[in-house]
Amino acid sequence: MKKSRIFAVLCVAGATFATAAVAQTSHTQKMANRDVNQLIRLMDKDKNGVVSKEEFMDFMSQTFDRLDINKSGTLEPNELRPLTQPSWPTNLYNQPGN
Repeated sequence: MKKSRIFAVLCVAGATFATAAVAQTSHTQKMANRDVNQLIRLMDKDKNGVVSKEEFMDFMSQTFDRLDINKSGTLEPNELRPLTQPSWPTNLYNQPGN
């Protein structure tokens, strides 16, 4: 009887963690898709729904210039650090309503 109770608790805990993981993955995927769509809107100058190599390189050149805070012509670690921060929440449990 004690073993079956422990097994039941473990099953419920496993199902709870699996559900939370799926919810986080789904939410994170939605946020990533939003970011991709935003990037396309920013880069797609001719508004054809895709990004050409020229559009991409122009965007990256502008991004380089924006990141090169001290205008040295190189990107230093402190100038690249902001790129490592995702724009979507990485921990859903700290979000309002969760």
